[in-house]
Amino acid sequence: MSKLLGLNLRGRVQRIAILVTALVSIRIYAESGRPWTGPILCIFRSATGQPCPFCGTTRSVASASLGNFDQALSENAMGLTFTVAMAAVFVSPKLGKSIATRFEQVRTSLGSTRFMLLVTFLFAMTWVWNFSRWT
Repeated sequence: MSKLLGLNLRGRVQRIAILVTALVSIRIYAESGRPWTGPILCIFRSATGQPCPFCGTTRSVASASLGNFDQALSENAMGLTFTVAMAAVFVSPKLGKSIATRFEQVRTSLGSTRFMLLVTFLFAMTWVWNFSRWT
């Protein structure tokens, strides 16, 4: 069988069906307005009143599904990054393997401690950015 993006025809059809189902579901959820008017699901925010690094991610993904990429970025940069990365990886399994390989190379070259410091720093910067939006 002919292969496109590393998958046979059945695999491509399954990926397309799952992707379309996910996109339609997210779109319906976004159009319902629930991401912006629903309850606060973040335990940290509910307890402290302050956002965690992930606050706004659901709204960001919902905004991206509606094509509002500026709003998605302003809701939470991680949500837009996650949406784009997952779509790219989903469409091309080879791209996913390439990203995983590169990620492992970076982790190995930095060493466990430096890598964890980098991840912690990135989360901290996201948190600072969230605080600046909320105050």
